[in-house]
Amino acid sequence: MADVEQQVVSEVAQTTPSAAEVPGGPDRFSLPWWPFLAYLGVWVVSAGVAAWFLVDSPYPGSMVGSSAYPYVLRASLVLTAAGPVIALSVWIVAWAYAGRGRRKGLLSTSLLRGGVVTLLGVVVWWCMLIVVDRFRLDRLW
Repeated sequence: MADVEQQVVSEVAQTTPSAAEVPGGPDRFSLPWWPFLAYLGVWVVSAGVAAWFLVDSPYPGSMVGSSAYPYVLRASLVLTAAGPVIALSVWIVAWAYAGRGRRKGLLSTSLLRGGVVTLLGVVVWWCMLIVVDRFRLDRLW
């Protein structure tokens, strides 16, 4: 009877994943979300400020002829380029804090989060440009 119990215990131990094999287990280090959410907040605030500058421009036609448009365009390029830089910065800091053996998947997770947040920021920016242009041309509806 003791042999059967010993055999069952060893089989269960072989088929049950250890804590190291379970995703999110003790061998995994999770990235913080706050840098990516702060970056998305910068996108939203910048889109609001850009919309304010573009709507207040005295140029009567499309926003492309506005004196503020080149600055708005440069701001969008800088914000877009900042996405991968923030993702790599978060990865470097997390990689340093994670320690050996807990670094698996940090780079891919950081780049994925940075790419998704950058995409969301660009979509917010495009929507702002469309609404401002429609507002300036008096064709909101």
